[in-house]
Amino acid sequence: MEGRSTQGWSLMPRESTRWTPRFTLLEGGSDFEIQVRGSVLRVTLLGTLDRNQLVELKRRVAPFLVKRSRRIILDGHRLRHVDYRVAGPLRDWNRALAVFDHSLMLSGWNSYLRTILTLGAAAAPNPAPIPTPSRVSMS
Repeated sequence: MEGRSTQGWSLMPRESTRWTPRFTLLEGGSDFEIQVRGSVLRVTLLGTLDRNQLVELKRRVAPFLVKRSRRIILDGHRLRHVDYRVAGPLRDWNRALAVFDHSLMLSGWNSYLRTILTLGAAAAPNPAPIPTPSRVSMS
């Protein structure tokens, strides 16, 4: 009876069952998966990516960025659409990550999605300067 429901309660899986951290974003019907292998953080994006979802994504990724020199890969193989207004915040996030020796990479983004990001980046205002590590306050 292992793995079956008993009176509406699910039984817990065995200890050896591996879980992939998968987070569902309720607004917009998008989700993403976060997988960690060594210093590489792969975020598989699904559905549509807009500014609110990017904020949530950054919030969920932040706990994994305690160590320096992480490579964050945004995998767009299953991404259908990206809001052009994400380009500026995505560019700013990339610059902020670089201060802590992290790198942000796009993988699997088709030409349609890359064009949206390119046009969105051209339309985005100039970002505020990102503080260098010597000017960052820890208080």
